[in-house]
Amino acid sequence: MTQHQANKFLTYYSHCQFLYDFIENDWEKSSGNVRKVKLLTNQLKNELEKNIDHIFASKESEGVDMGNVLDQFVNASITMGHLFNVGLMMDTIEEDKRLELNSRLNDLLAEYNIKLDD
Repeated sequence: MTQHQANKFLTYYSHCQFLYDFIENDWEKSSGNVRKVKLLTNQLKNELEKNIDHIFASKESEGVDMGNVLDQFVNASITMGHLFNVGLMMDTIEEDKRLELNSRLNDLLAEYNIKLDD
């Protein structure tokens, strides 16, 4: 598995983890819907964890510091939640201001050599 493929897999897993955390901590609780969605999300996450463990084991055998990778993964998941909220807030502002903010964010990211996949 290439690093690009591993990153995509980890991204998918982090989205599932984000959803699970959202359901656990932020979702307005109501009857059985929380239990069913949480169960299905957890099943998906558990299946993905098996593959993640394989990726981590293979990377560790290649001399990759997996402790650092896990920290990076946790930090990226938290940041993803914050950036998602920024996106939601951006959607509520006027289009010209939203486009301006988008351009400014892209410029800021470019200053730090962060490139987003389109």
